[in-house]
Amino acid sequence: MRARVLPVAVIAALVGVPAGWGLAQLTSPPQDPPAASSESRAWAAPSARPAGEGKAAASSSPSAASAPASPSAKSAAALTKAVADAPRVAGQPIRAAVIDAGSGDPIAQNQGDKPLPPASSLKVLTGAAILSTLDADATLGTSVTAGEKPGQVNLVGSGDALLGSGASDPSAVRGRAGLGTLAEKTAAAMAPDAASGAKVPARVTVTLDDSLFPEALNPAWPQGDLDTGQMTRLAPLAVNSAFTDESATEGPRVSDPGMTAADSFARSLEKRLSERAGHPVSVAAVRGKGSGSGGRTLASVQSATIAEQTEQGLLDSDNYVLETLARLAAAKSGHPATSKGVQDFLAQKLPDITRYPGDVRAVDASGLSIRNHVTPRALASAVRTLMTSSNPHLRAEAEQFPVSGLNGTLASRFQAPGAQGARGYIHAKTGTLNATAVLTGYTTTADGRLVAFALAYTGVEGALPDAKAALDQVAARIVAAGA
Repeated sequence: MRARVLPVAVIAALVGVPAGWGLAQLTSPPQDPPAASSESRAWAAPSARPAGEGKAAASSSPSAASAPASPSAKSAAALTKAVADAPRVAGQPIRAAVIDAGSGDPIAQNQGDKPLPPASSLKVLTGAAILSTLDADATLGTSVTAGEKPGQVNLVGSGDALLGSGASDPSAVRGRAGLGTLAEKTAAAMAPDAASGAKVPARVTVTLDDSLFPEALNPAWPQGDLDTGQMTRLAPLAVNSAFTDESATEGPRVSDPGMTAADSFARSLEKRLSERAGHPVSVAAVRGKGSGSGGRTLASVQSATIAEQTEQGLLDSDNYVLETLARLAAAKSGHPATSKGVQDFLAQKLPDITRYPGDVRAVDASGLSIRNHVTPRALASAVRTLMTSSNPHLRAEAEQFPVSGLNGTLASRFQAPGAQGARGYIHAKTGTLNATAVLTGYTTTADGRLVAFALAYTGVEGALPDAKAALDQVAARIVAAGA
């Protein structure tokens, strides 16, 4: 496994290479990056090629700025052949688009203008729409306000789907804001000390205010995905993306994330209030019927930034996180925080991101619905938009794509002999539905060409493992092009 280093080749491609720089400066191993914290990003592995490693290691990964103005005839022919020779899976041909990341010119395609359900590759587009709408450096506060009567408090969600149940963890994205810390702060506000004379009643009610999202489910989500936990009811607060196992990044989810979070908070508050009051205090959570944000704020905790949550959602392909953030972005754009509002928001934003207005139809933000349709050329163009954007957060989204054979949803991919040579060279987002497999991302060819691509098979129900293996092999041939 290759060491993780800063993606200097990609950065240089975006900002231009300073005079006097050559391949040695672009691809020489940098110093170890600092450990990730709330102030620094965790950078993904680059596509820099260690000398002598793998079939495609004859050339390092230069930037688009240092590469020829157009693809060499050798690499262009090899890219065309890689797509043309892609195997059929369950009788279905590959749908593919490969474009030059510098110029945006098409290099190779097969049915690249035919739409298909993009599955989780839609998150590439959704992430870009979110980061170009919300303040990427902003955080989401979960707060407690005073109720109308003594012994009544309101738990108010503002969109943090990655709460922790315990203490806040400033070094984490999942659990940056903790309900245990919120309970401790709330107890301190309700019973500061004995000298204050504040009396804590024997019974306290926590009223959940989840009114920010007036609709919990998107009608386009298949019932089977709800049953298996691919998605559940959306609430403007949830403990670790509503997974039943708080340490998980996939698996079953709770049926009512908002009340699950409220119950967790109530248990923590009961313990801390009882300790401060010197007598047993019973705390129960109930769902409110309206907004509870108007009372005096007693305590609050802050999430990781919007950018960090978006990147985490992309790395883990987390449906819940992306759907939650999309509702916040829809509301920021003047649409309701509903499934229809998200559809209207994406219809407004995606044409500029994909450059192909007629090639995209999004009915959700996560890609769960088979009613979503995107062409491979639109997906590849969206990747290029991220890489060449003047918005540093959009560029960071591309840098945070999972890396082939190393992390995220690609950690276990590229294991077959025909694909192993591409491990560590490809940044891509996966997408999988019952009959569709998609791989969307970017890499550098063996002769240094920075390319964006989208590869997909659809109509392959029962043959998904074969489809994924074929996608990995085609992507590996893209990496080797021009050798």
